[in-house]
Amino acid sequence: MGLRFRASHFIHLPLLLLAVGLGYELANYLSKNSNGAYQFNVEVLPRNRLDMLLTKTDMIIPWVSYAWFGPKATEKYQWSKPIFKDASIYIWNKKSVQTFSQPEHLKGFHLGGIQGYHFINVGPLVKSGEVKRSDTGSEQQLLEMLLLKRFDDGIGPYSSFAYIIKDNSWKDDFSYSIYHNYQRHFLIKTTNKELSSYIEEIPQKMLADKNWGQIMQTYGLDNILLNNLGGFTTKNE
Repeated sequence: MGLRFRASHFIHLPLLLLAVGLGYELANYLSKNSNGAYQFNVEVLPRNRLDMLLTKTDMIIPWVSYAWFGPKATEKYQWSKPIFKDASIYIWNKKSVQTFSQPEHLKGFHLGGIQGYHFINVGPLVKSGEVKRSDTGSEQQLLEMLLLKRFDDGIGPYSSFAYIIKDNSWKDDFSYSIYHNYQRHFLIKTTNKELSSYIEEIPQKMLADKNWGQIMQTYGLDNILLNNLGGFTTKNE
């Protein structure tokens, strides 16, 4: 699914469980810091609907990576400075005797994925039958299946997992390793030059703003702001 803000302006947020809650925080933050120039609202959309609207509708899409929008994404769209650094991770039940840190480690095991996610260097192993993959509808469901030992391992976004794990007090139940690192940005598609300039530069203000840092902490994401994916913990735990 995706989100966009609507307003006078919308923001779309794709494929993140955390995006729905944090998306409203972000919309409020952007509205407040525009000094009355803009009012942002959130709209949640399925990814296929998001892709269709992107061809014909002005929109602001936060939390996204270049790679999610095709090989020429940096040429087709305007992008903000990074909002934060994130990672896709291998994640598994801490009681497991097996650890995972590269695609070859998945051979012979049951991988849990999230519908619509594509994993570089893992797809061929699934296609050949060396890795069994089953998908869930959300990050929450994937973690629940790992707790029930229905899957041996999962792959998905650190940011979403960190929020869910904090919310459910599961920080002692999972182990993880980095699958790959990436940065999240705003994708900006608008003919409004003042709006595009505002969105392009706002990440710098966000990263330096203690109030925004506190909001991120409530979602278990302060480690991301610090670029230290050292564990599913937060400062106030």
